[in-house]
Amino acid sequence: MLEDNLVPEDIAIACLLAALHKRLVLIVCKQLNVAEAQITATLERLLNRRCTLIHASAETTWPRLAMDLKHASGTSVLIKNPDTLTTTVQTHFVDSLVRPDPSPVSLDITTVVLLGSYDKLIRPLRQLVLFREEIDLSIENSMLALPSKIGFQDQLVTMRAKLPGVAIIPEIARYIQDIMVFIRTNRLVKSGVSPRVSKDLELLARSICLLRDLKFITPSIISLAARKMLPIKVELEDPSKEPSLQWGGDFEVAKIWFSNWNTELLIESILETVPPPL
Repeated sequence: MLEDNLVPEDIAIACLLAALHKRLVLIVCKQLNVAEAQITATLERLLNRRCTLIHASAETTWPRLAMDLKHASGTSVLIKNPDTLTTTVQTHFVDSLVRPDPSPVSLDITTVVLLGSYDKLIRPLRQLVLFREEIDLSIENSMLALPSKIGFQDQLVTMRAKLPGVAIIPEIARYIQDIMVFIRTNRLVKSGVSPRVSKDLELLARSICLLRDLKFITPSIISLAARKMLPIKVELEDPSKEPSLQWGGDFEVAKIWFSNWNTELLIESILETVPPPL
């Protein structure tokens, strides 16, 4: 049990948005065991139903994972260390989530939260994740009291109904599109983001506004949402594909330059480059 029903605010918000949108959310935390207990308690309190914990590993087969998911029907699910799953198992998992026909896994699951890293998640799975939340439980975090179980499902319905009411002016919509263009044309990016990502970015921005009781989206909210979402959507290019190599560039220099970048730094650089609307 959590003392006074308090959990780190970032964990509570991540679980809340996973439940609100019924989308995958990834929580990155080095203190896995502590985070596991707090996420489980948060999901159970928010949704008033059991949370099923699934420990993933390189030895996990798809039939085993499918069976675990089937047994989790009607509950929320926390998958620990999903990045350790083999590419084949991750592919089957993605298929079970996006297949239009009834899945043999019978995924009647209200909410799925992933706990671990995303470096080894396959691209289709990363595209299904709404956003990732990084938290360090070794330092003091802002704490949030979990809400009462009674009537919270009704609150989720109310929040979903309010989302379209959060205003987004044309200049902000253009700001989102400019960020997408800069990502797609960046020489460090292996493959650009899909059109769905811009819609998801707007959705996350609306959700943040709703949680902060704001009636319209500001450029700072877009920047915050971009930092949470876009690093997991972008894949860096291989140094051998650096365009300057076609004109006699030094491959070793390109390797060193590429090694200084990661997706977080890339998104930060793009946000510093794209001018926000005034």
